Amino acid sequence: MNNKGTLVLDIDGTLELYTDYESKIAQYTRIRNMFKRTALLELIVMYMELFVYMEVRRPFFLVISVLLFLMFLVLFRAALTMDERMQVMKAKAGNEDVDLRLKERTERARKVLMVGIMISCLGLLDIFPETVS
Repeated sequence: MNNKGTLVLDIDGTLELYTDYESKIAQYTRIRNMFKRTALLELIVMYMELFVYMEVRRPFFLVISVLLFLMFLVLFRAALTMDERMQVMKAKAGNEDVDLRLKERTERARKVLMVGIMISCLGLLDIFPETVS
């Protein structure tokens, strides 16, 4: 065990077991960033598919866009889960109230998510054909 609380085993490779809060937070940060980057990529591709749908008006592209949006939501939720775990670790490391810290983060994330969904919905209003009256 090294001085950072990480168990290192060298046989055929390195096995690191994260035991201290700083190592766990660093690992969760890397995982969260991977989820965020992938979710952003899914969102960009979704908007590209929506643009194609607006141009050719084939339902296939709209279905693909919906699937990409669902994948974005799954990845975004995974990133929020990693963020919550990091907040718990930071609170425990600093002897803070874990529940209060999580409540603040959850409320902020909900507000940001709702604003993003509203902006996306307003942008989608133009892609659907007009109703016949």
